[in-house]
Amino acid sequence: MKVLPFQNLINILIFIVLCLGCKPSPSSSNPAGSGYTGFATLPSSQTHVVNSNDLPESVATNTLIWDSYYNGGGVAAGDVNNDGLTDLYFTNTMKSNALYINKGNFVFEDITKKAGVDGGVGVSWGATMADINSDGWLDIYVSKSGASQNYESQRNRCYMNNRNGTFTDKAKEMGIDNAGHTVQAAFFDYDMDSDLDLFVMNQPSNARAERSKYNDDNEKEFTNETTSDRLFRNDGNMKFTDVSDKAGVTSFIYGLGLKICDLNGDQWPDVYVASDYNWPDQILINNHDGTFTDKVHEYFDHLSNFSMGMDIGDLNNDNLDDIFILDMAGVNHYRSKTNMPSMNPEKFWKLVASGKHYQYMHNVLQLNRGNGTFSDIAYQAGVAKTDWSWGVLFMDADNDGWQDIYISNGIKRDLRNSDFTMQFMKMIDEHRVPGDIMELVKMMPITPMSNFMYHNDGHLHFSDEAVKWGLSQLSFSSGCAFADLDKDGDLDIVVNNVDSEAFVYENKAQETGNHYLQFEPKSMTSGRPAEGTRITLYANGKVVQTQYFHPVRGFMSSSEPIVHFGLGSTDKIDSAVVVWPNLNVCIIPKPKVDTRILLDQDKTIVNRKFTPHIIIGDWATDQSSAIIPGFVHKENEYDDYKDQVLLPYKISCLGPALAVADINGDHLDDFLLVVPKVNRACCICKVQMENSRRQQRNHGLSILPVMH
Repeated sequence: MKVLPFQNLINILIFIVLCLGCKPSPSSSNPAGSGYTGFATLPSSQTHVVNSNDLPESVATNTLIWDSYYNGGGVAAGDVNNDGLTDLYFTNTMKSNALYINKGNFVFEDITKKAGVDGGVGVSWGATMADINSDGWLDIYVSKSGASQNYESQRNRCYMNNRNGTFTDKAKEMGIDNAGHTVQAAFFDYDMDSDLDLFVMNQPSNARAERSKYNDDNEKEFTNETTSDRLFRNDGNMKFTDVSDKAGVTSFIYGLGLKICDLNGDQWPDVYVASDYNWPDQILINNHDGTFTDKVHEYFDHLSNFSMGMDIGDLNNDNLDDIFILDMAGVNHYRSKTNMPSMNPEKFWKLVASGKHYQYMHNVLQLNRGNGTFSDIAYQAGVAKTDWSWGVLFMDADNDGWQDIYISNGIKRDLRNSDFTMQFMKMIDEHRVPGDIMELVKMMPITPMSNFMYHNDGHLHFSDEAVKWGLSQLSFSSGCAFADLDKDGDLDIVVNNVDSEAFVYENKAQETGNHYLQFEPKSMTSGRPAEGTRITLYANGKVVQTQYFHPVRGFMSSSEPIVHFGLGSTDKIDSAVVVWPNLNVCIIPKPKVDTRILLDQDKTIVNRKFTPHIIIGDWATDQSSAIIPGFVHKENEYDDYKDQVLLPYKISCLGPALAVADINGDHLDDFLLVVPKVNRACCICKVQMENSRRQQRNHGLSILPVMH
């Protein structure tokens, strides 16, 4: 064994000490574990919230019949009786939904039967609260689905608030009783005419008997109002018109995550749809003329593969919104090997070739670069793998001034378990027929999982504090929402669980001494929450935080319609700049911290009209067209992984070698492309310049082929 000289050892130790000493300390005023005790799990004996999304298994109801049987249900949070306290609405797969009225002190009363909002027959998934008719009272929209083609049981419900503790389903007369497989819906003013339109996220049937026919070859044949996302325009007088085809939102994807956002900084509402299976996500950018354009290929270099729930917000406080999409990568080595198949390179490249983007099976955290592009930093941030996750919430849990990430997690049975698959294949090889389908179902393991709470350290890195913060109960959790249930200035969490009672978590952040600021943006003429409002806080002469307000987020859920900022030790705010949905801008000078401020769109003084954000210019421009004649490298097709399955990347397609030098001494760099033998040539690209344009340095390039 070679022994390092003593001086080399000293140098190495000095280097290590310097590296440790240079590690930046978090700018957060409340690092994880410092004075923050997290959340208290409140028992149903105290809250009276006993909702449990029970999924009984039988020959007719199981995941082998319907892939989506274990998807779970949603939860919506909002004040439906206008008493100043946030109420809760849960959807359930196989039984009635539940509406709980907040009585104060974390005590709730189930008024479902009296209110008439049980969801009716059929499967209920998404839950959305919005003031649809602008009367100052929140209504409830329920997204319906199912395994069968009984479209009547799948018609969505729209419970209009009667302002007396009861609701009436008026979806049919309003024209929004869509009968598709709806996962979630969101109300938003896409055409900026001051009323709420409706986006319905549908997907093709996920029943085993139906899904096999849905593929690229017959996509057009089966794209219709039940399989495609739909956009309904509000034409007034409680009437909506389906404008999906005209608006360009008709699709054939398995949408699971839905978020209304503003990704290009023009303050017009865009739509993000996170898609499961082979079909890529969609970023529907608003064209200001009633139409949308999908720009997912322009914005992202790659996507998650099995996209689930999602959220959008500013995680690094740079005044730009970032995007987090969940996938299903195993949380540890054991789970990744026993429950998830390896990615198939042949299938991967087939999807790329067919225009379905580069899709990888892990969570993606897309960091907004400010120039119309995003960079995935999920691995760098430590949030790439969270197992079979459903909902995600950006929320400042500890009020330290940085958005944390809560993730609901778990599926009732490990239906992708490798041991189950091998056992099943063995039965087939031995010609053994199971007594009934339930024998196969019971072969799949049951593994409850912990949910995640990632604390943001302010440097684009996150640590899971679920155990320390009291959020690590094992469960099968799906829909989740945040709300300040006791109005004490921090965000509590509510989670809809499969086969166990819902979680109601009381946040203890107020005990840390960290400050906060909450806003309720409304149009007080109507009383309707002003979805699409952006609020930006300034302190010490610079932007400290920004949020775009829309309550639909996570998975099948909608949170309390407020904008919540944690402020850490900051006890003074210079101003809050509010951009209303009608593009009017108002400035709130020196808003008082540790309060909830009601913002009235109709009474605030308008300071100016909104102008779009200045997009940062590109650092480089594409000059490929200056190469004359054009050169395109043609790679031969070879599957390296068939010979070496453990290769970290393909060795056979590294492309041509490149060398740069001033070949002819004219002080301009030329470059040489060394092309693989299959192309049988090298190319010397010579920089040519006209004397009259030399000072402008507009280079023209020409290719001079040199035969081997």
